[in-house]
Amino acid sequence: MEHKVIQSLAKVSIDKGMFRQWHQKFLSAIGQVKAVYADLIVELVKEIDLGKPIEKVLDDMESSRVDWLEMSHEVYKVLIDKAEGEAYDKIKMISSGAGGKAYATMYKWLTDVSGLGLMEQTRRL
Repeated sequence: MEHKVIQSLAKVSIDKGMFRQWHQKFLSAIGQVKAVYADLIVELVKEIDLGKPIEKVLDDMESSRVDWLEMSHEVYKVLIDKAEGEAYDKIKMISSGAGGKAYATMYKWLTDVSGLGLMEQTRRL
């Protein structure tokens, strides 16, 4: 949170049309803090976009990636600070420190409702 790039990151709310842009800016910001964090988030959303259940993706990521827990704690702090409205409520339902799960839940909710997830799946095919 003390990094200027994170402080300047805009808030995320239920504006599903703007989420794709916010997601890219978030990846850029978190990648400047620690590059492996952006890689983990990219890997996480790729698996979600392929339609895999969130719990299975999270279990696989946690068991196979050394930096997962550290990243998860940091991402949770950023999401709590940057989320507003319904997005904040979704994140707050996740246990503290589970940033990977919070991001996955928020990402799936915002992309599924807007159809961005289906567009991403189509693009990959």
